[in-house]
Amino acid sequence: MKKSILIIILTIIFSVSAIKNRYGMNIISNSGSYKLEDSTNICNTIDCATLPTNAYQPYTYKENLIKSYEYSYCKTTTYVYKNYGSYSLSMEVDIPALSKGPYPFIVYVHGGSWYSGSTASLKYQSQYMASHGVAGIRITYTLVDKGGRFDLGMQELDEAFVFIAAHATEWNLDMSRFGYLGNSAGVPLAALKAMKQPGCKLLVGYNGLYDFRNNLNGSFPAEGNKYLDNYLNIADRGPISAIEYIPSTNIPAVAVFHGTADFTISSKQSQVFADSIQHKGGRAECYIYNNYVHGFFNKGSSDVYEDILIKTYNFVKSVFNLPVVEFPNQEVSSVYYVSPDGDDLTNSGATVASPFQTIKKVFDIEALAGAKGNSEFTIYLKSGTYATTLITPNLNHPAKVNIIGASASTTIIEKASSSDFRFFLLQPIENAGLELNIKDITMQNFGPEKNYAGAIIMMNGSGTNIKVGFTRCAFKNNVACRGAILQSSQPSYEVSFNDCYFEQCRSFDYGGAATNLEAPIYVTAGKLSVKNCIFNNNTKDPLFGTTDRDLKKGSTVTINPVNGRIMAIFANNTFINNKADDGKNQAVSIQPAITVADLSVPKKGFGVDLIMVNNLFVNNKRRGFENDVDIYIDPTDVTLVTVSNNIFNKIATKDQSAYISAINNSISPEYSFTSSAIAFEMEVDLPKVGVADNGMPFVIAKGTDVVGNGISEENEGEVPETDIRGITRKSNPDIGATDVEYTSSLKETISGSEFIINEKNGYLSIINNQQHNFIVRIRDLTGRLIYTSNNPTQNFYTKLYLHGFHLITLQDDMHNTFTRKIIL
Repeated sequence: MKKSILIIILTIIFSVSAIKNRYGMNIISNSGSYKLEDSTNICNTIDCATLPTNAYQPYTYKENLIKSYEYSYCKTTTYVYKNYGSYSLSMEVDIPALSKGPYPFIVYVHGGSWYSGSTASLKYQSQYMASHGVAGIRITYTLVDKGGRFDLGMQELDEAFVFIAAHATEWNLDMSRFGYLGNSAGVPLAALKAMKQPGCKLLVGYNGLYDFRNNLNGSFPAEGNKYLDNYLNIADRGPISAIEYIPSTNIPAVAVFHGTADFTISSKQSQVFADSIQHKGGRAECYIYNNYVHGFFNKGSSDVYEDILIKTYNFVKSVFNLPVVEFPNQEVSSVYYVSPDGDDLTNSGATVASPFQTIKKVFDIEALAGAKGNSEFTIYLKSGTYATTLITPNLNHPAKVNIIGASASTTIIEKASSSDFRFFLLQPIENAGLELNIKDITMQNFGPEKNYAGAIIMMNGSGTNIKVGFTRCAFKNNVACRGAILQSSQPSYEVSFNDCYFEQCRSFDYGGAATNLEAPIYVTAGKLSVKNCIFNNNTKDPLFGTTDRDLKKGSTVTINPVNGRIMAIFANNTFINNKADDGKNQAVSIQPAITVADLSVPKKGFGVDLIMVNNLFVNNKRRGFENDVDIYIDPTDVTLVTVSNNIFNKIATKDQSAYISAINNSISPEYSFTSSAIAFEMEVDLPKVGVADNGMPFVIAKGTDVVGNGISEENEGEVPETDIRGITRKSNPDIGATDVEYTSSLKETISGSEFIINEKNGYLSIINNQQHNFIVRIRDLTGRLIYTSNNPTQNFYTKLYLHGFHLITLQDDMHNTFTRKIIL
């Protein structure tokens, strides 16, 4: 138990759900006020009676001394420096973009109790330093779960350095000027390496441990930490203690940072190590911060993050004798242009001929302008693929931002590296009043399989009145345990998806709280509008390990009104083959495509206003699993409901009984891909996906007459005027995201006989100008005969209640046959 607590404490990945005070301490609500979450450990380390009152108040980081653009003037590349077969070790290299090389460099060694951590851990420190002229190499090493041990870690640092040296010319590095920076559990590795490696010029340690034999009242490393399996006896840990290896000459310059309230690693470790360096004649700067806890150096974790980073830079600058880097002017424009072959460093971004390379560059400029920035600006993206890092706009004033691509088929955005997992983070209060409109773009491959949420858009924070709209966008292969596309959780938030396509997006149960599995679109308050969209083959893993969690979360959308009332509109959408992952047969509970219910216990009672019209649901359940449903609704949570003109395979309420009117909707387990009422054109086992002129993927299926003629008067206006392809809808719009394109006239000749086939408004006519009689047979795409005229006729005219793609076969009295595929 002690070890697991330490892992959580030492893992430096920022948790958006934790509330912190300005000292980095976690605080929890306590009857209208706050108390320290780790009060026992903290108060055993410092005298809590002397804590100021602001220790019991939430803290939100605001950019002050360091501007966002100061992280952006570097180029980052990912490399694998060692491959073990079952896993590999990577490094991310940040190369300065404004200064001339050869560059001094720092090797960054992450913490995480040796059980977790990645190249993302010290990303902000490395990219800030690189933008100011010091190259950064952020490395990984083998963790405990892969068999990692201390000696192996030191060997891997050696191998990483050999890899760096081999690429020094390519990266323009100065091999005579280098150092190490570590945080937490990464410090013992970095410090030992720095003390033992000839030529090392400096070491920076954040909350580090330098003497394993004299723990000085810290709780790390915990007893039984397998990383020290070769050093079980504390008395034998001298060979891994950096303090034992301070050289007599050419001592690396040292800067250490620590908080006095750090109960994980005592701040005395840093004090004693700095004293030892100075005693041997070396340079050591020791910065001790009263009342600050472990991890307080991370961005957003405390109010001294910027102070620590600036002190680190000044120390490094003095050791390497660096010139001050001058940053370009950051000028705002009402229109920006971005291109994959653009340049954030030399171009203005204000003209097509001088585009930026990244979207983030635009937001950095606008954020720097603050109140002097634009109230509305547009970003035009040239066709191509863009690799993006996390964007947190933080404009500090209400603004309308339009991001427009060339088309969804040609403009693609994906994460830049394994350490990036999210596109937009709209949490901070600086984003209040933001209206973000994204058009004609594909967003793909975001999110890791970790406990992160909102891989495309995360809006779950203190910024209010935020609006996000997606138009003609595609979302492919995005993954997160919850909100692989969106997490939205405030009553003032509004989100809309118009003419969008979703394919192979995935959610999974990460364990722990029930909220660790939610649909790709996850809304707990506010407004949601989904129109003319196609959800195709999106999946979820409803198991934690092999345990069926019975969470009833949607595979496409979860509407869970736990933070406020929700107004939700679904109009003319198509849901195909969205279900639990293949092979998850242990999950025998309800697995819905959409969930509309307050899933909290006890219920919060906010309610949902639901409008659902003209939607088509097909095959959203696993073969043989009758519990799987298109929609799961708890009637007690849906306070205002209009559900009409939809085709369902199966729906369920809390007690699994159908309650939506079968008069206004059609509910049948027979609706599959090849149902005569739907009849998609197939490609292998799934509906065929085409790409329209506007770049949007689409499928075609028809089913209006199954449930009536169009929409009722009370819902008029909810159905968009055009379908997903941009084609104007008919007065009685079809079910689903795509209207059928009727065949106005088909001319074919059979053995000299000319037939004219017309289909209009559900009436089929066949005219033979050569006086031949013929028999009409109609089959669906599976070959099943569903209509025959029986008797020969010269002309044929009738209203047919058949919809979708069909095969028409004509056989004349000369025994000639003609087959044609037609949409009815």
